[in-house]
Amino acid sequence: MGTLELFNLLNQSRQKNARLGITGHLLYADGIFTQCLEGPAASLDGLWQSLMKDPRHDAITVIDRTSVRDRRFEEWS
Repeated sequence: MGTLELFNLLNQSRQKNARLGITGHLLYADGIFTQCLEGPAASLDGLWQSLMKDPRHDAITVIDRTSVRDRRFEEWS
């Protein structure tokens, strides 16, 4: 994935996440993404379904799905 593709993906994700009330962080290194998401369960479930249908994604692994009281990435879209 090139720099322009990553930039476009980041902008699209920020807009979609803002609409859904989702915050979190996204790390990309050596062709692999690591992501932490937080927000309303219904929004996260919808995003998960979208990710599972997206052909750009494979080998997705959920490490933890825990309810939290306070967001850690409240200012990060």
